[in-house]
Amino acid sequence: MAEDTSNNTEGNEEEGSEASPKKKLPILNILALSQTVFTLALGAAVVMGIKSIQKPRISENGMKDRAIASIRDEAGKIQWLQLDPFITNTRNKSTIKASINVEVSDSHTASVIQARMPAVRARILNILSQQDSKSLSRMQEKLLLKDALREVINQELQRAGIHEGVVRDVYLLDFLII
Repeated sequence: MAEDTSNNTEGNEEEGSEASPKKKLPILNILALSQTVFTLALGAAVVMGIKSIQKPRISENGMKDRAIASIRDEAGKIQWLQLDPFITNTRNKSTIKASINVEVSDSHTASVIQARMPAVRARILNILSQQDSKSLSRMQEKLLLKDALREVINQELQRAGIHEGVVRDVYLLDFLII
């Protein structure tokens, strides 16, 4: 019986000595686990980043203007205005050079814009100078800028009493940030 107790103690010591290595994870397992956690965290960040990208929102009036313009437009009536290039400083002291073309629904609207060109240019320069050049490197911000320019020109048309002809789109042909 004495041997039985001694064997049990030895067995417990052996089991105890085997149990401690089982609790310790080998370094490769730790590296694999940390790499998995890092990969999951990176994947979650990418997914959240993609979900946070929102499409530019167009106001309800802007959508109505585009719909009305597309219904009224007929082939040959659409006019293009090429504005002189704009050069201005931004909020963060960068310089923007932009060449802009404007698509309007008819020739009467084009002539009204040309007659009010000093006011139109001043309002466009005001919007361009309020921009942050770092954010304009993203496509979403450029689309929002185009919509803002279109809305400003349409507001100028409304001041002139033009409610039927509208600016359909604004095209940034040359857009340089220095």
